[in-house]
Amino acid sequence: KAGVAMDHSLKVLEHIGESLPTNLDKEAIERELIETHKCVQQILPSSLDTIPVMEDNLKIKAMHILNLCLWSSHHQKSILFVVVSCRMVRLTASHGLNLYSPCGIAALAHPFTSVLRNYTEGYKLGKLALALNKSPKLVGSISLLVTALASVFEPLQAVLPTILEDYKIALKYGTMHSACALAMSYVCRAFFSGSHLASFHKELAVFCHQMSRHNQIRPYVVLVSVSNAIVNLSGEPAPGFCDNVSNYEDNEENLSQAIKKQDIALCEVILTIQIAENVIFRRIDL
Repeated sequence: KAGVAMDHSLKVLEHIGESLPTNLDKEAIERELIETHKCVQQILPSSLDTIPVMEDNLKIKAMHILNLCLWSSHHQKSILFVVVSCRMVRLTASHGLNLYSPCGIAALAHPFTSVLRNYTEGYKLGKLALALNKSPKLVGSISLLVTALASVFEPLQAVLPTILEDYKIALKYGTMHSACALAMSYVCRAFFSGSHLASFHKELAVFCHQMSRHNQIRPYVVLVSVSNAIVNLSGEPAPGFCDNVSNYEDNEENLSQAIKKQDIALCEVILTIQIAENVIFRRIDL
């Protein structure tokens, strides 16, 4: 389904004049990154107040579709992730700030570190995305990749307040998909940073009920994996899972379903949580 949705999105983008190249080799990707980075120089923190807001309705629609493609390609670990982020940055540079501009710039920072191995420049792009995310011109802007990127360069504990702040903004504006994704991001990072398990488990339960209420299954599955790890590590009693999502308690089954759906990112999260539980945080039985 994700592949079909991506195909439809690419056709819509082509129809509105924003067709994306799909057959690029590594050299072409690197050239695209370098050329796009030149566009970023037009969006500097010192001139944030002078950057106009995007007004072209067609480009605004394109940014919305590109943002959807960004997440789908990220889940599938597709090379289109780089192409989409580059196009979002180029549109921001040529047509002004959009609600999704911070996400595009944060996404661009990812291949700068993973493809070009330019960690310094990737960090600068992340900082720029964070600065844009706080711009009063982008009221209600939520960039999940901004918080994800920040945790690559900043201590996990340092980004937790920022993630919670963005979570509250998402709730305020009723963007439940973003709110639940941010809650998932917060829970994972709080777990990996060594939060006190008993109190953290109570906080996690609140997020679980909220996700079940809005039928946000994907982030709920991640929270179930963290909850199972806490139960195994601390001896805490297992919480009662919500009835409408009661078939997602088993980590192995969740992993199997993620593999079938080719949701590589979800597979990575579940496996990382299991590694943390069984290798890094495992109690030493004396």
